[in-house]
Amino acid sequence: MNRARLDRSPQKLLEDALAIWTAGVRAVNGFRLVTEQLKIDDHWLGLPDADLWMDLKSARRVFVAGAGKAAAAMAQGAAQVLSEFPSDRLEGHVQIPEEANFDREVDTFRAPFDCRPAFAALDPLEIPPPWLQLHRVRPAGANLVTATTVERTHQLIRKVRELGPDDICVFLLSGGASALLSAPIPGLTYEDKNQITRFLSSVGAPIEDINAVRSALSQVKAGGFARGCRAGHLLTLVISDVLGDPLSSIGSGPTFADGLQPLERANRALDVLHVYDPQRQFIRKRVYESLEHYRRINPPSEFVPPGVQSDLVVLGNTATAVDAAGIEAERRGYSHAMHVQPPGKPELGGHAPTAEAEGRQWAELLSQMNRQPGPDCLITGGESLVDLSGSTPESRGGRNQHLALAALSCWTNSANADWARDEICFISGGTDGEDGSTSVAGACLTGEVPGQRSQRQLAPQHFLETKNSYEFFRQAGGLLITGNTRTNVCDLRVGVVKQAPT
Repeated sequence: MNRARLDRSPQKLLEDALAIWTAGVRAVNGFRLVTEQLKIDDHWLGLPDADLWMDLKSARRVFVAGAGKAAAAMAQGAAQVLSEFPSDRLEGHVQIPEEANFDREVDTFRAPFDCRPAFAALDPLEIPPPWLQLHRVRPAGANLVTATTVERTHQLIRKVRELGPDDICVFLLSGGASALLSAPIPGLTYEDKNQITRFLSSVGAPIEDINAVRSALSQVKAGGFARGCRAGHLLTLVISDVLGDPLSSIGSGPTFADGLQPLERANRALDVLHVYDPQRQFIRKRVYESLEHYRRINPPSEFVPPGVQSDLVVLGNTATAVDAAGIEAERRGYSHAMHVQPPGKPELGGHAPTAEAEGRQWAELLSQMNRQPGPDCLITGGESLVDLSGSTPESRGGRNQHLALAALSCWTNSANADWARDEICFISGGTDGEDGSTSVAGACLTGEVPGQRSQRQLAPQHFLETKNSYEFFRQAGGLLITGNTRTNVCDLRVGVVKQAPT
């Protein structure tokens, strides 16, 4: 008889699930990934595992640029690696979101799971060196472009255009860069770009379709940054938040030449918009006019300037987080199963799995795992979609909270005995610490949540139908709070079961 399994109390299950989930997210911390892989050997800067090196002795200066939710931590890592390099030959311009302030909001939560201490001290460099400028260009939890974003992006473009063949440019890229690095084509404003993003997201368009439109309307996406950079060597270090790591989709590919001419890119964007707005009644008229204009003039596209060597290296992704979570699960005595959602290649207008369907699958799988011999921990990485039909102006939530609420609804409707005995714990959270329109990472389901649901007479199905999962968990308990995790690699889900021996 396995005593370890018999001794898994509800509190132990919760402790293990949180530790496994946290280990996965910490493994893809931007500072950690950069300092582990970017090295200086004698006068060479590079990545030993990729056998990629740049000569610092002949470099006039090193310019560190970047954008994304993990870019601040990545920049701190680069600063530590370059700490022995003369500071007067270093310059940095990185665009990041503002930090979230949870204190007032957390006071309104019932029984949240606060993991902020696990992520608060991951970056040893609390204050960046003077040469490294971190520009906060949008509010926390609002993944949309601002006027400041556009202003700082144009500043960055001017700076990299002033670089020369004896300069090195290191570009730090992570998910979220699409809204943190923006320069609309002439005739459009950042509000136009935001309206497109909001509309396509609301109708469930996959990220590939959204980026196809954003790239066609941008001077900096789809290789636009690389085309403007005049450094002799451009090295892009990537933390991927897109399944399969397609370099054209991560942050909309600012340093990746997708091989398309402007005409082809405009045609692709118009094809996408025709699927979701066939009557041209939701997207602003000037967006269509701009795309039609680019189709007519078809300006030539210089993918990478002559003489510029451009390399892109993925430092970490969803699989990295899932693997690290699995190692922690094994260390804690679990027999785990792991899975990373395949990227797939949906046709134009295709959809990712819905959060509601995935939540039901999780409920059924964990119930089966608790009753049968075999794995007693399930870890997955991926992303799902929430159909926003039925939502109200007051609705708040995200795909992780919606997924968890769907699992809870399934358990509640089936009067699941395993759940009632508090023998299952399940976590679904965004590795970036944000979930949809909220500043929480997701939700954690323990046996206490159904009790609070009953006591407060909360109907999970009602909150599912109105897409208001955040309000449900705010009242019933279970919100997962991480603060800034300094990374972004899709969502991570962890389920553990007691699985008492028979």
